Amino acid sequence: MELRALRYFVEVVRQRSYTAAAKKLFVTQPTLSRQVAELEDELGQALLERTTRRIELTEKGALFYRRAVSILALADQAREEARSADLLSGDLTIAAGEMPSFAAVAQAVGKLQAAHPAVRCHFLSVTADVAAQHLRLGQADLAVFTSGADLSGFETLPLPDAARWGVLTRRDGPLGGHTAVTHEDLRTLELYVPRRVSDEETGSFAGSAGFRLEELHTLGTYNLLGNAALLVRTSEKPDVAALCIEGVVADDSRVKFIPLTPEVRYEAVAAWPADRLASPLARALVTELRKVLAGDGGAADGAADASDGRDPIQY
Repeated sequence: MELRALRYFVEVVRQRSYTAAAKKLFVTQPTLSRQVAELEDELGQALLERTTRRIELTEKGALFYRRAVSILALADQAREEARSADLLSGDLTIAAGEMPSFAAVAQAVGKLQAAHPAVRCHFLSVTADVAAQHLRLGQADLAVFTSGADLSGFETLPLPDAARWGVLTRRDGPLGGHTAVTHEDLRTLELYVPRRVSDEETGSFAGSAGFRLEELHTLGTYNLLGNAALLVRTSEKPDVAALCIEGVVADDSRVKFIPLTPEVRYEAVAAWPADRLASPLARALVTELRKVLAGDGGAADGAADASDGRDPIQY
């Protein structure tokens, strides 16, 4: 299977037209049609459904398209890295949840880009399971999880601080005057819960906290806290709250974070595939991160400033 055939197929899908794709690729339409047909013959699967008006992906074609895009991106990155003998250049992708402990990674990225200005970094704010999938598919170079996530197959580097669980609740709500939230208190609230925590296969949080999620009144789930915080702030019911981790959404005149008691914490880690660091760029980033965590360049002060004295978050 040639990369050229993959590029032709991907461009046809993007343009939804052989004619438009051929013009974009500077090839003739018969050449393009023949390359895609040969690719389908090689795979033994129809990838495209051709009608008189447009082109659509088959079910197998949709899966193959996603894989082809990932393969081409990795090939382009490898070619760009190979052309750069001394000065690092190219793209890094980092998948992470929202957490103040990400400050250590951010500081490492800053140091890497200061030394190598041609390095570009792309950040994906995602849940832990999605970040793990990005790593396993080669779509991310580094990810940031909590230790409560599935870390099988990854090497990890502990990050400062631990993620403390609690609720983001209204100040005018039933728990507004509390300094801690008990399991019984949770049952009095209408809760939005992190999507990952609501999944059976990642329900270790409930076991750690000592209660069952089924016992709670849940209004729904979220994957990143920003929108859930808006739901809490704007709700007409003062007992609406979000089960979350401290440190992403700041307390204000409307809402406040209250930790659980007994306390539940998860450690934060940076992770990458155990069998490899995918590129020289990824290795350079991990090297910088180790320096930051060792205190080289005032990492502790930087992390403290970024977290505003609060603990980290990961869903």
